[in-house]
Amino acid sequence: MSDLREFARTASAWPFQEARTLLDERLKGVKPAKGYVLFETGYGPSGLPHIGTFGEVVRTTMVRRAFELLNSEIPTRLFAFSDDRDGLRKVPDIPSARMRASVITTMPGCGAFSTASASSTSSSPPATGTSRAASMTAS
Repeated sequence: MSDLREFARTASAWPFQEARTLLDERLKGVKPAKGYVLFETGYGPSGLPHIGTFGEVVRTTMVRRAFELLNSEIPTRLFAFSDDRDGLRKVPDIPSARMRASVITTMPGCGAFSTASASSTSSSPPATGTSRAASMTAS
């Protein structure tokens, strides 16, 4: 473990730089009064989860892991949240299955995707050959 700790002390990758700054400048190497360091992450109202959502969570996790390598005596916790509402809108950005189905079935060439298949709980793809998620989010 001392080899990894030495590597973490000298690594130039940004997660290690951020973890060193947190440990040395903000905490001064001392455990906080609450007994742990809290790392927070989450994703917000930008629609359905996507690669950017993953990036938000993985960046925090990378700094947390670097911090743990630098100082294993100070425990860490991760608080992750998901906010599916945009403060500028009154409803979530994800329309209901029935509404999506009604829009899709009225589009030319999309008649094979019926309201019944949109509201079913079956995991089989719709008759059009595309995945249920791709069909239902094409609105």
